[in-house]
Formats: sequence, structure tokens, C-alpha cells
Amino acid sequence: MASQSNDPRQPSAARPYKPPVVAPQDLPVDYSGFIAVVFGVFGAMFRYKLCSWLAIIFCAQSLANMRNVENDLKQISMAMMFGIMGLVTNYMGLGPRASPKKFYDSFDFHSEVVGDIGHIAEAGWMFLMDIHLYY
Repeated sequence: MASQSNDPRQPSAARPYKPPVVAPQDLPVDYSGFIAVVFGVFGAMFRYKLCSWLAIIFCAQSLANMRNVENDLKQISMAMMFGIMGLVTNYMGLGPRASPKKFYDSFDFHSEVVGDIGHIAEAGWMFLMDIHLYY
């Protein structure tokens, strides 16, 4: 066994670690916060559910790794609002709109019409509707 007298460590010279002070503008970029904002905007604007969920996940990651409270909190809160707004519009918003019906689609031209008079009336309606569409 080695003797205690050969130990090179000096307990009296040990000092606790103090991280160097870094200015807020010199901090590295918070990429997860930026990605959260991008996914939040895509989720809200283009109605992608996956993007909205990814925005929430990246917000949580950015919140866990936050270094500068003033700048990062603004970015995280904006990304969180976009993510929540995208989720609300995707899950509780209006569905896709149906294509508008044309005026002559609402008439039933193929109902039980008997005789040539019905066919003449149907041709007349179609002619009038075609004129209406072109002018």
C-alpha cells in the first residue's frame, strides 16, 4: 500500500468552482427556442398538428436550458403561444370549408319530367345559366 505521505493533493489549496461571468450578448444562440418559434408559426399558419406539438416540446427543452431569463423568456413565451394557438385551431377550430355550390347545382333538372316540354324547359334553364356564367 502507498503511504499517505506521498499524496500530492493539497486540501488547503482547493477552492470551489465559480463559472466566469458572460455578458448576455455573448451567450450562445438558443437554437431550441428558435426552432420552437418556427414550428409554432408553421403549426398555427399551415394547421400542422405535428409542428404545434414539436413547438411545445422545444419550448419545454428551451425552458429547461434557459440561461438568460430576460431574452429567453420572451422567446419561449412567444413560441408557447404560437404552439398553443396552433393546437387550439387544429383540434377545436373550424374544419376545412366545403367548396361553394354553383347556382344551377341547387336545381334538380333530372326529376321526374315527362314529355318534350320538360326537356325543352331543362334545355332553356341550362342555356340561361350558361349565359349567366359568361357575362
